[in-house]
Amino acid sequence: MLTNELRRRRQWVHPIIPQRSRKGHFHTLYMDLRQHPEKFYGFCRISMSSFDILLASLHPGLTYQDTNMRRCISPEERLIVTLSFLGTGNLFASLHFEFLLGASTISRIVCQICEVIWQRLWEAVMPKPKAEDWIRIAEGFHLDAQFPNCIGALDGKHICVKKPPH
Repeated sequence: MLTNELRRRRQWVHPIIPQRSRKGHFHTLYMDLRQHPEKFYGFCRISMSSFDILLASLHPGLTYQDTNMRRCISPEERLIVTLSFLGTGNLFASLHFEFLLGASTISRIVCQICEVIWQRLWEAVMPKPKAEDWIRIAEGFHLDAQFPNCIGALDGKHICVKKPPH
């Protein structure tokens, strides 16, 4: 059984986390990356202009207020952390060491940003297709790739498909 001393939290945040503003990826690289668009694209997997447009459209849902206890995480940092997760597939634990944010904080940020992206952009990015759209897409796949009755594909993934019987 754990003693009361072991049960108590030893520290409010890990000692490396407060160093975020001096040593974290966002604070050390962001302004430099903005001076070099090709490097910005390599880091974020999105062009700087697209990033700025995305940030502007999501900004109201990403803004928080600083408190006496701590400064909030900026909308830019929240979006970069999310894009880094989505673009690289890194684990929250590895992003924790890169951005010097708690893994659970990163988890909440990614979920929240994805939710805000979906709420604000789904109608513009993914309008509900009509029947004639599906037919046109299927015809395009049939002509271009010789895949009849196909309405979508994943790029960069190899998927083994077993032919069903009969």
